[in-house]
Amino acid sequence: MVVAVYDPHRDACRQIVDLLAEIGRASNSGILARVMPSTKVLLQIACDSLMPPDLVLIDRDLPNESGIELTESLRQKGYRGPICITASDTDSVFDALDAGATNYLVKGSNDFAERLGKAVHTTRACMLDDLQGCSIRLRGSEGAHPVPLSQVRYFSVDRHTICGHWGQMVESLEYRSTLDDVQEQFASLGFVRCHRGYVVNTSYIADARQHELTLLSGEQLPVGRRYRTALERLKTFPRARFG
Repeated sequence: MVVAVYDPHRDACRQIVDLLAEIGRASNSGILARVMPSTKVLLQIACDSLMPPDLVLIDRDLPNESGIELTESLRQKGYRGPICITASDTDSVFDALDAGATNYLVKGSNDFAERLGKAVHTTRACMLDDLQGCSIRLRGSEGAHPVPLSQVRYFSVDRHTICGHWGQMVESLEYRSTLDDVQEQFASLGFVRCHRGYVVNTSYIADARQHELTLLSGEQLPVGRRYRTALERLKTFPRARFG
């Protein structure tokens, strides 16, 4: 789960990042906090990238505009994920909600950590619901049939045929596709490219090394040099370490 944090107040930003790390450890779920250096970068990552953040935290009091105005810009540019406004008071609650924020957190309040945790857990629950509700049609010896995407450990390519690996089965996609298409289609659901021949479901990664991934099943997948940067984020997953 990726959380974009945009707070120009250094101490407050560090506190939020530390709290997110604690929430991730306590819930045994991987949380990557990405600190945004500017409005421009946040808009690009949230609205123009193939892997937008799952949750956005914005401070209300920004240098050149308000976090409420930035929230409006995010919604206008198509970001549909949850947005939490953080502030030192409750003066702008209704303005924030009208602008498209889904939550308003008061920094320094006694329940700030608890409410931040609830926002994270709600977001993650929605992500899991999205994944559980998705299926993909694979073709086996008895014909094509739907397979829950959450059960697919990884996709591979064999002689231009895309195969899904799930349970004890290795079955081909029912339709013509490429790994590039698979990567783009399922990136927001936790699938990441680790090699020119593999796209892996990050939920199944047990250990991440510079040249190799080990899955919970014991299977090992190679890591291509060009994909290592993207895989750096796996260091935040509780079962994996990237070294």
